[in-house]
Amino acid sequence: MANETGRLHQLIDWTEKRLNLTEMVSLLTMFGLFYTELNTSKPLSEAVREALAKPLPAYSRWPRVMGLLVLILFLFELGTGLLLAFYYRPTPQESYASILIIARGVRFGWFVRQMHFWGAQLLLVILIARLIRFFFRGHYRPPRELIWITAALLLVTATHLDFTGRFLASNNDFYWSSRRAMELLFSIPIMGVFFSFVIHEIEDYTFTLSRFYFMHILMLPTLFWGLLYLSFSGIRRIGLTEIKGEEHRPARETFPAHLYNLLIIVVFIFGILVTFSVLVPVPFGEPIDYLETPGNLRIPWYLLAPYGLVEIFPSWMPISGRSLILLVVLMVFILLPFLDRRSNREPSQRRRIWIVNFVLLAVWIFFTFYGAFLDIGGG
Repeated sequence: MANETGRLHQLIDWTEKRLNLTEMVSLLTMFGLFYTELNTSKPLSEAVREALAKPLPAYSRWPRVMGLLVLILFLFELGTGLLLAFYYRPTPQESYASILIIARGVRFGWFVRQMHFWGAQLLLVILIARLIRFFFRGHYRPPRELIWITAALLLVTATHLDFTGRFLASNNDFYWSSRRAMELLFSIPIMGVFFSFVIHEIEDYTFTLSRFYFMHILMLPTLFWGLLYLSFSGIRRIGLTEIKGEEHRPARETFPAHLYNLLIIVVFIFGILVTFSVLVPVPFGEPIDYLETPGNLRIPWYLLAPYGLVEIFPSWMPISGRSLILLVVLMVFILLPFLDRRSNREPSQRRRIWIVNFVLLAVWIFFTFYGAFLDIGGG
């Protein structure tokens, strides 16, 4: 054992003379996996030893843990998505058949597919919960404006990741619900022009599938990764959000306070995903029927509120006008830090702000349920 440890140190020393290992490992600090920053001017072993000895606030304590959950789930989605990409064929003739091969012909293929789907749903839930927390606690106010904007854009990017992934499934329900959702996106001013350029024609499934495949495996993950970096960069610069009573808690060392908790979080997430994958598996669905829209069709759950908002207006109102309202709501949501300049120091003012926040949350829930009861099928 001592000989093996000595050889490992020799290998590390040999490599450090040729590469800056400390700088490479410090990449983990950029995304919160190792919270304490490393001194890249020192050898790796010395830098890690100093970092582990530093006192650390409860970074992996609820509710700050949601940022870590987003990162872990995204890494999990990258891993399972890579495994699925080995067998998936992005052509109209072979996409559905390749999914059947993954689920029935590849050992544990069904499990990887289910885990990938439910991981995406859990990622969206955590992103929404994180934004709700920021919203109610006022964590979008200076100097955290950019942290709010990156969190909002992370949610928008994640919805597009899930949306394009559903389209790649090539079953009848996902195909037609995606088409209805794309029709909504096309009608939004400014954004619709961009989607029309990227997707071109919805009816041309051959080109749409290849574009969605490119967006799903390359363009959107790269964007999500960049936004994650900006988010953690802002947190490192500004500092962690305050937790009531934390100032009276003693700081702990990095290793037991963070790395152990990180392992517990990973096991917890894996347990949740396994439970849903086994007990609530997503069905295969039927192959795509391009000629008839199925009845009782529902768009993805995260688009129910926007769809309900558009559909609640009278039919005589042009779809472009209704979609313009949706665009305004989206821009207000993203640019909220620059629109709300109020101070919430007075207790009476804080109560009013909380009441307004609860009303806005109730409106969002109402439109979600309203959109859920709308039939977008063709009969």
